[in-house]
Amino acid sequence: MNINNHTHVYNFKKKINPSKFTVTQSEDDVVKSFYSNSYNLNTTSNEYGCQFIDAETTDYKKPHILLCIKDNAELLHFTLNNMKQNKIFDFANVLIIDDRSETDHIKTISLESDCSYMRVDNTANQFNFSMLHNLATHALKTKSPNLKDIILWSSDLWTNNPEMLPILYKKHTENKNTITGTKLLYPTKDFLYHKPDRADKVQYAGSMFGPRPGEAGLFALHMFRGYPKEDPKVNCDKGELFITAAFLIIDAEWYMKSGGFCPSLKASYQDVDLCLRANEQNQRVMYYGKELYLYHYENLILDTMKEDLKKDQLSDKLWYKGFWEPERIKNLLYVNET
Repeated sequence: MNINNHTHVYNFKKKINPSKFTVTQSEDDVVKSFYSNSYNLNTTSNEYGCQFIDAETTDYKKPHILLCIKDNAELLHFTLNNMKQNKIFDFANVLIIDDRSETDHIKTISLESDCSYMRVDNTANQFNFSMLHNLATHALKTKSPNLKDIILWSSDLWTNNPEMLPILYKKHTENKNTITGTKLLYPTKDFLYHKPDRADKVQYAGSMFGPRPGEAGLFALHMFRGYPKEDPKVNCDKGELFITAAFLIIDAEWYMKSGGFCPSLKASYQDVDLCLRANEQNQRVMYYGKELYLYHYENLILDTMKEDLKKDQLSDKLWYKGFWEPERIKNLLYVNET
């Protein structure tokens, strides 16, 4: 199923009032035909309602961290405290993107912590990682026409070193990267949330593209999961075809010109698609892991939504396989290796 001629992008040129606005977005679902084993594209229209409250301390000369969360106030409180302890707020603004939370706890914690706050609801009442970040970036760009970079920061991502983010951001800007990532480790017992059997081992440190058993297509595989953080294969700097969205520094101008994350990729593969598009456009996508790392629990929020996301994750996988056919990825693999 080739869907290269049937894709939807987000319109960052639409004029909005960032304090309160709505956006109607076309999105594709890949669904199995009732009469055969083939798959069809089903286009739907989803309306997003957004409310934005700027923190009084926002400094639009600083980069902006985008952190999405739904309902888990305890986790947000822990993550923001970790940021404060490691002086993240001295370096960057933090925008909390509240995805349809059922109470005002996320809003209260955000504003009390000197974060900007953006509430996003949608008529389909579904999680859409891509649209949450597209809408937030659109609002920030409207408020700050000179917006330079955005930093994606997972709600279960932490650090123990105040210098990590400034160093990574300096490498990103000085090397004129389009997308920058780093080594992610499973948290140690020093963190409230941790997996004892994986503590301080690699969660993400670059990827390789290859097949999955019983499936057609090429997928981004976390080949170094579980490696010691000092292993030469991960304790290095290198160009990458794919970097996980758990932590990304992205050139905001390129992100918006390229259409942002694909709205049809709601729950998965949006980071793979974005990085492959960047590589296809000869943009710099870099991994810095030489003595640099952050801690990532991995899917702490998404694991609570597994049943709700099954349908979207299947659609995302099928969409990705149709858009990024093996030969197209192989061409990038060859260029990346040479």
